[in-house]
Amino acid sequence: DYIIQNLSNLYFINQNIGIATATGYNPPFPPSYYICRTTNGGSQWNINNINGVGNFGEIEFFEEDLGLMMIQNPSSQTEILKSTDKGLTWSLLTTNLTLSGLSGIEILNDSTYMLINGVNTYLSIDYGSTWEVVNSANNNLSYVKLWDSSRGIVCGNNGGIYRTRDVGLTWEKK
Repeated sequence: DYIIQNLSNLYFINQNIGIATATGYNPPFPPSYYICRTTNGGSQWNINNINGVGNFGEIEFFEEDLGLMMIQNPSSQTEILKSTDKGLTWSLLTTNLTLSGLSGIEILNDSTYMLINGVNTYLSIDYGSTWEVVNSANNNLSYVKLWDSSRGIVCGNNGGIYRTRDVGLTWEKK
């Protein structure tokens, strides 16, 4: 039996399907990292061991099928996992990014994603294959939210709040 020690994230796609990330162990094996999934509102959970993870970041879904999850590998580099089947399976998204730090990720539509790693805000318009810096506020950014195809906001722990009206091409400090 698995012994879960720390739940780090929880995201429900709908009232039945939910994804949680956790650390724990399966005796006699050493501590591991897990992606847990429920299809019945949390009554039962399927637990999958994920190798090569050092820490979990945010989980985000778009229209139930498409999910992204930030992870930190044991070398402290940020990587992105992608699911196209409601979180049943996850694969490493190959990108042009070399990042450290975990903060936030947002999915605007099936091809446009935004993420922050504490310092920079990155935008991808090609399903996450390539990313460009659209804001380097250097304000310990920790949260990103996109409302529609043009409007969004990022904010940080040092009081920085930045708003965009053109999906990240320009930013206005608030």
